[in-house]
Amino acid sequence: KSSFLYNWLLYASILLVLGGVQFTNFDSIVGTTDNVSHSQPSVVIVGAGASGLTAAKTLIRLGFKVTILEASGVFGGRVRKTDAFADFPIDLGASFVYKVERLKFIKGSDVDIPETINLRDHANDGEYLWAGQNTWYDFFANHIVDSSVSDSIVYNCKVYGVEYHDKSVQVSCLGGANQDQRLTFGADYAIVTAPLSILQDGDIAFDPPLPELLVDEHPGYMWSGIKVILEFSKNFYNTYFEIEEPEDGECEFWDYSAVHPSSQQNIVAGYFIGSSGLKYVNKNDGEIVKDVLEKLDDWFETDEATKYLKNYMVINWSKEPHIRGSYSSEAALNGAQNVQDRLFLAGEAFAYPKGHNGWVDGAALSGKHAALQIANMVLGNVSTNPMSVLYSTE
Repeated sequence: KSSFLYNWLLYASILLVLGGVQFTNFDSIVGTTDNVSHSQPSVVIVGAGASGLTAAKTLIRLGFKVTILEASGVFGGRVRKTDAFADFPIDLGASFVYKVERLKFIKGSDVDIPETINLRDHANDGEYLWAGQNTWYDFFANHIVDSSVSDSIVYNCKVYGVEYHDKSVQVSCLGGANQDQRLTFGADYAIVTAPLSILQDGDIAFDPPLPELLVDEHPGYMWSGIKVILEFSKNFYNTYFEIEEPEDGECEFWDYSAVHPSSQQNIVAGYFIGSSGLKYVNKNDGEIVKDVLEKLDDWFETDEATKYLKNYMVINWSKEPHIRGSYSSEAALNGAQNVQDRLFLAGEAFAYPKGHNGWVDGAALSGKHAALQIANMVLGNVSTNPMSVLYSTE
């Protein structure tokens, strides 16, 4: 009997060992690496703008470990606001909301649609401005950047290298307060949401190099971009107007006070994109505003713009070191791009759906598109359509 018991225990021990080996092999199949927890797949996201934040929110919900590397000291990217210029918050970057019903797909769950107003002449174009105390920045701060997303952001971490191989990725950055410390982050997957200008300027070295179609031969380029916010002592202007510019340039103005009827101020915002903004890139704020006022005087055939100016603010996005422009001129690719099932390119230049470059929803849903592709590879049976995936709970 003792011999039988001994043999039985020996056999059972062998089964347990083999079972442990099989479990370890299963973990390696789903793409874990030595420096990553075998129970939780991991993703490094480059950039804490609309795309990176939305990707992070989606992945964290699905149980992934996420690290976001942000070159600046704040989240948002080209989504930024000020509370100091007027008696209401103002978007300093992206301003318009396209198809407000898409906000729930960015959030990933139902959302009480904040108040928005259409000021344009073509009132059925689906393009709206935030009203009340809402901005694009507030939407992300209130609905996307919860504590789990916030805690995953590493600020002042300027990425300069991405290595991606069969089973893992390594992302290198210059970090620390002075961005003089070399840091490396390992993960199972990476999503790069850097602006097209950063990719095309070669700020990030990829090993192996990216397919030329995605960056060097990308049909778009980063447009220059200047946004001007003006306060006047008198309202002499239209609610919304466009000033004629060269074919490859845009110049639009709108009355922010019309969106905020309780405001006691007369606030106008405008932007110059493409060739319209290019002529301002190397001018100082005073020179830019002087030229803008002359344009307005010309447009309204009066001197009231120059006469009634009280205050101004200029945001030169072309001079932002980690952005260098407004948005890409074209997005010929449909959503986030998969590179060897390990690395994904997302963001406004890879907007989802195709053609939505320049829109915050296009950038955000591109990040979600990348996240869902990764989730489908790891978890299986996950829809990769960012406009079909909603969650019933937060």
